[in-house]
Amino acid sequence: MLKEEKIREAARAAGIKMIGFGEPHPLTEWLEPLEKRREQGRVTSFERTPPARRVDYSQAFPEVKGIIVIGVPYCSELPKPEDNTPRGKIASVAWGQDYHEVVTGKMDALMALLKETDPSLDYRGYVDNSRLLDRATAWRAGLGFFGKNNTLINPEYGSFFFIGQILVNSSIDFEPAETLKSRCGTCRRCLVACPNHALGEGYTLEPERCISYLTQKKKLTAEEERLLGITYLYGCDDCQRVCPWNIRRSDSRPDWPGIGPESVYPGLDETEAISGLDFEEKFGKTAAAWRGRDVIARNARIIKNNLKNHAKDKN
Repeated sequence: MLKEEKIREAARAAGIKMIGFGEPHPLTEWLEPLEKRREQGRVTSFERTPPARRVDYSQAFPEVKGIIVIGVPYCSELPKPEDNTPRGKIASVAWGQDYHEVVTGKMDALMALLKETDPSLDYRGYVDNSRLLDRATAWRAGLGFFGKNNTLINPEYGSFFFIGQILVNSSIDFEPAETLKSRCGTCRRCLVACPNHALGEGYTLEPERCISYLTQKKKLTAEEERLLGITYLYGCDDCQRVCPWNIRRSDSRPDWPGIGPESVYPGLDETEAISGLDFEEKFGKTAAAWRGRDVIARNARIIKNNLKNHAKDKN
């Protein structure tokens, strides 16, 4: 059996700041909300797995007996280049080295340390790449509360952190954490800041109005092209940047490999015409690469067109 203190000690050695633990009981409390979202048509094209399978850890790892959850804060502040080049923006979730690789590396480092004393230890690590509910798992482990912007918010680090789930074939002796209730209160900053009003009063999200989702869709209608806006080539940070829990966070610029201004604020003309080789060179190691050159180049074209329409409307 794994002991909480030993895991925490190994986590510190692996450079992991946020960690929690859980039992592999299915997340049945989330089954009804998931089914309701599906019935209301509020699921994205990326959510194909039936809800009943998404709440069951054994579907991902039949031998699971315990769960370790880590949080990895990431950089969210970088000045825009001071020039006259028309630029788009990449959301901070895709700045620098692909977070799947970074977080997986930390999970593997943690487990390598634990396996030194227990070679029979087996595990499966997931970083936003499985059917499982990473935010719900982290919530159960006490790593944060759900905000009105649908992100998980940690009282110390805010919402700018990645979640890694480690399913292990060993039970864990740990002190259960208290699940955190929402601390949003009457604050509505994220709802107001959302350009397309995709966020609802009841902690809901309309994906088809969410800029982050629209930047990743392969095909857009004319109305969706208009809703994509004039800023983001990939993702969107607006609802997080206005959150008081992020404004007061203790460390807004943690080290993150591979970040550069030109990849965060790409020129629109350059991006629209970017070749496959240049795309690989500029974005290939980031989390935005999975969407491919065509979608990112298309978004640059749409932003340029929307900027022209905005200029006409002002005149």
